[in-house]
Amino acid sequence: MKRFLFGVILLMFAVLSESFAQSTYNAPWPGATHTYSITLPDNSVQNPVRWYVASATDGTKATYNTVYTFVTSGYSSSNDQLEGTGVYSVQITWATNVPLDTDYYVFFEMDSDGCTNKMALPVHTVANGFNAMAYNVTNVSDPANYGTDTSGGSGTNQESCPADPSNPIWNGTGHTNIGSTELIYRVERHNSNNKWNLSYALTETNSVAFTVEQVRVLGEDNSTQLATFTAASGTTATDVIDANQDYVLVYVKVANQQGTSLDINFSVANSKDAVTNTVDTNAADNAVLHTIKTMPTISGFSGT
Repeated sequence: MKRFLFGVILLMFAVLSESFAQSTYNAPWPGATHTYSITLPDNSVQNPVRWYVASATDGTKATYNTVYTFVTSGYSSSNDQLEGTGVYSVQITWATNVPLDTDYYVFFEMDSDGCTNKMALPVHTVANGFNAMAYNVTNVSDPANYGTDTSGGSGTNQESCPADPSNPIWNGTGHTNIGSTELIYRVERHNSNNKWNLSYALTETNSVAFTVEQVRVLGEDNSTQLATFTAASGTTATDVIDANQDYVLVYVKVANQQGTSLDINFSVANSKDAVTNTVDTNAADNAVLHTIKTMPTISGFSGT
């Protein structure tokens, strides 16, 4: 019977990413990178080690470059594993099209004094596919650092007064420029680290005619403009968002109207993972409503 020099080997983890909503080491998203580490009684001992990912508990190896790849150097294609001495921490990138809802096992093997010990960490790829979650952040003080502020959360309805006329000067028939009101929506990507397609639709829930003057899509830093659209009412527009953008801010300018309120519905129902082509899997968090309250009507200006 083999003698094991180290009675207890603990497989620990450290998550590489740092953004607001994350893949986890044991439930990775497609395209995510995580760090997997072994803790020994003495990590300074330089033992021969091997790392690999298996598709079954018996150690059957998963397909390299299809399911996962090592970021850490030392992979041997002939043995289908990472080999080294004293390598007790490795980074693994899960494939951009890794099968969802699948069990894998990160295996670690170590030799010492002619004997071998091994341990495997269960990993279950995300059970639910790509999800784009819409938030109404028009009334939030800092949309780019939305954090835990739930005042404009997914599914939350908000309302605000119309912005002031851009040019209130009487032009003989009305305001020189009645102005517009800017609404702000935050769209977050979940269950994927891949590039993604943002698809959105703007509608008025009471069938009131309205005009969208401009749509701007900004990146996470709220300054890098990814796209600009001039869209007619109800138009659906699609934009490809880079893989390094976990969320975007969508600024929508709606032309002001007098004498009527506007219930603007913003929906991201058809957004998808651009690599796996997985369409948004959760309809419950796709739409948010913002009411632009009624601007009082001023029909004319005269004097005697």
